Amino acid sequence: MSTEYVNTHEQKAKLTERILNTRGGLTVTVVKGKAKFKSYNQDRTENMWHREAAEQLGDETPEEKRGYSKLHFGIPIMRGENEAFRKDYDIMIRPLFYQMKIKMMMAPIDFPVTRKMKMGQKARYMEDIRAHYEGQGVILTIPNDDEDV
Repeated sequence: MSTEYVNTHEQKAKLTERILNTRGGLTVTVVKGKAKFKSYNQDRTENMWHREAAEQLGDETPEEKRGYSKLHFGIPIMRGENEAFRKDYDIMIRPLFYQMKIKMMMAPIDFPVTRKMKMGQKARYMEDIRAHYEGQGVILTIPNDDEDV
């Protein structure tokens, strides 16, 4: 059994197409409501903001910006709200030197921080990123109101 959250017309169309092209019977349950976990639009906006900050500040790559954000904004949220996460982070990452922590947040290791965030957690994370970059004078593209951020 799998759960899929769809919000946009494009996502609904793709899901409908997959259902229509599936051989055999299916059991499908549709529940109206917002997705519990972070959205594609949140991820897309975060990536765009890291690119914009890297371009405007010229001091780091977008991946380095992402690593910084995960460590400084994502880790406190997840450590404070997810005991299993806190235990894993405290054993594996916390004892490391600062530069190693940053590297652990980035590809190729990419310690999972935002992947398991719920939408509210990701929204707070995004607000922290936005405040950080705007405080440095970075002009960020703000998505339309109909997108999840």
